[in-house]
Amino acid sequence: MAFTRRTRVVLLVAVALVVIGALVIGAATVVELGSKEPVKDITTRPSAYQVTYRVVASATGTATTSWEVLTVHRPFASSDLTYQADPRREQGQTPQKATWFSTDELYTLDATDVVRAVAGRQPGPSGSDQALGVELDGLVTRGLASQRQSERVAGRSCRVYRFFEPPGGAVRKLDGDRNHDDLCIDGSGLVLSERWTLDGRLVFRRDAVEVHLGDRPDPMGTAGAQPLPGSRQAATVTKGVDPHAPISAPPAPAGFDAWGPEELTVPDPAGQGVVAQSTVWAFTRGPDVISVEAGRERGGTVPWSNQPTVTEPVHLPGLGDATTALRSDGPEIRIALPGGTWVRIRGTVPLAQLVSYARTLPAPRR
Repeated sequence: MAFTRRTRVVLLVAVALVVIGALVIGAATVVELGSKEPVKDITTRPSAYQVTYRVVASATGTATTSWEVLTVHRPFASSDLTYQADPRREQGQTPQKATWFSTDELYTLDATDVVRAVAGRQPGPSGSDQALGVELDGLVTRGLASQRQSERVAGRSCRVYRFFEPPGGAVRKLDGDRNHDDLCIDGSGLVLSERWTLDGRLVFRRDAVEVHLGDRPDPMGTAGAQPLPGSRQAATVTKGVDPHAPISAPPAPAGFDAWGPEELTVPDPAGQGVVAQSTVWAFTRGPDVISVEAGRERGGTVPWSNQPTVTEPVHLPGLGDATTALRSDGPEIRIALPGGTWVRIRGTVPLAQLVSYARTLPAPRR
């Protein structure tokens, strides 16, 4: 579903239309010098957290400051709100922007300050959450990220990792220093700071000013979402299984509980039938989720692109030849099947663990 994984990148681009030079802001960021430690995946992830960021970007050549409050309840839900002033000091503000993910729905704030449903989505990590920590070693090994200095942000230690662009979906390969996005990731896998450089100039910076681990009230949880009227393009999610799904129900990974299954349908915006249809079996273990999605698309295409994504081949005993990709929401395994059908397996677990589970899946239906 097009809205789920690139929402953050779209929002960042919207507030960074005109590039600016180096920004000096008052957030407490301290660079710590020292040798780089070996890259290790972060597998202990909090079930819930809330981070308040101070954001500096440019519009029409003028630096602007806003405040972002990200509230996440894993494995599925989150809200990401942008305010004009610091919400810790000026309570009761109406957000300038808001994105809210439930288990299987995406909502946004419309022009009348009403939260409305945009479209259904596959049950998985919310588009505002990240699972980069579980694949740090693979990201560096594949040339998708490089490890840099450590810092202290909002009183917490974090390590800077350089990416090509703000991660949203499949992570692209590094390409020089004129375009890069530096994320400081702490020991819980949380992003504490970000500095986006575009064409050699800093265009966006955000720094955590307050971090809470554990359950926090979601500002959007009682907002009262309403369906967006008049939209024929929106994907829908219903309980059940597509009878034409190319695989049978997969077994639950060890230690995970079943959630679903659910069927995702993407209608043709011109009203000419269905563009894509898939079944998603999701399995949860605390903050973590592994999902198996099997579907078909009009014209026999697959819902992913191998360019410019860096992929590596892997063979699965039941499903056959596959490729692996690393995404902002964790690793992914992709299998194109005969007859224009496909399977993809995603998880907020290290790639080796995801591959081990994928090897247990049976062959497609005949």
